[in-house]
Amino acid sequence: MEDPIEKLHKVDRLMDAVYCHLRDYEFREETKRRQESIGKNSSVKIQLKQVVESCKQKFAAATVLKKEQKTKELTIIKKERRSLP
Repeated sequence: MEDPIEKLHKVDRLMDAVYCHLRDYEFREETKRRQESIGKNSSVKIQLKQVVESCKQKFAAATVLKKEQKTKELTIIKKERRSLP
């Protein structure tokens, strides 16, 4: 015999799987509609692009040079390690 609690948990898992699938379907449909509405309106496209660009990190020139120098040093160290017997 199956324990009633185990049976309840099994039913719960099945229900979760069913409803999770429905939620995913609803989310996909909603994103499709959102993308279609954005695609139709050019001003929204432009504004969205500006927001994405403004969220990107902007580094100072000194920081970029420092980063490049560091990567060069690390590649040299890696090559030295690989060349050791």
